[in-house]
Amino acid sequence: ILPSELSSVIPQKVTPEFIYTNEDEPLHGPAKLLSEKMREKKSSDELEAWLKDEIYPNFKISDTKKIDLLIQCVLKEGHRSFSHLLSALERYAPLLKSHISDSSLQIHCIDAVNHFWKTSHQRVIIVVIKLLTFRVLEAVSIA
Repeated sequence: ILPSELSSVIPQKVTPEFIYTNEDEPLHGPAKLLSEKMREKKSSDELEAWLKDEIYPNFKISDTKKIDLLIQCVLKEGHRSFSHLLSALERYAPLLKSHISDSSLQIHCIDAVNHFWKTSHQRVIIVVIKLLTFRVLEAVSIA
């Protein structure tokens, strides 16, 4: 049991902020399906084909919303532990890379990561470093 005067130094609980939890969110359905396919460990190529054939034609999704959808689902898949995160980022780096084509989308990707992990700056840094390692992001976008 911790003395009450030390309670102010305990960090707040780290919780991910998955924006597609609310069923009123227009992309709730696609996010749920994408998360299920990621849980089934579908490959980047399979997901890319599915998104292009099934999701993008049926929903008007801007490039930034596509980034939000992908980042949110990849990070949700990897939020349980560091090894889950590495596995999800490694598996879906080609998918992310194919959608994040220019510096403005790379900056938006960083914003999306920051939104998902807004209660943990350490996790934001870890994810951004891994995205750099997997060449999804370029260092120029961070500077």
